[in-house]
Amino acid sequence: MNKFNNILAGLLLAASSQLALAGSQADLTQALRERLDVVETKWGQKDAAGIVAETYVPETEITGEQTPTLYTGTAQLTELVESLVKDSKSADIALNRVTALDKDSAYSWVTWTVVPNEGEPFKMKSLFVWKQTPQGWRVVADMYASGEIPQ
Repeated sequence: MNKFNNILAGLLLAASSQLALAGSQADLTQALRERLDVVETKWGQKDAAGIVAETYVPETEITGEQTPTLYTGTAQLTELVESLVKDSKSADIALNRVTALDKDSAYSWVTWTVVPNEGEPFKMKSLFVWKQTPQGWRVVADMYASGEIPQ
């Protein structure tokens, strides 16, 4: 009987751990989605400084396809985001995948649908590396390219 109880306890512990991980994953996904909602809203308001303040940390590094610069620091990040925001009406961000690395770090793949001031909407993809800060989840690295994340 003891062996059965030990096996049952082990199975219950494993199931409970899986439920906790699923809850944590859902919480993480929701928290990152909330950050991306802020980006979308502030993008439509042409608020580059707000995007930088609410999404990045001063040491964030951003670069991408056909971008020779590795942007870092609040001034450079704001300059980059201002150039992107001014050339578009809106940006919608689909959160394609989220992976927790530990309780305070994660990465996500996203697909941007950008509506430019002139021309047709286009898609970009990004890999965001996130960390938990006292202000909430923030992007510490961003790499972008043309296209979208495959489903």
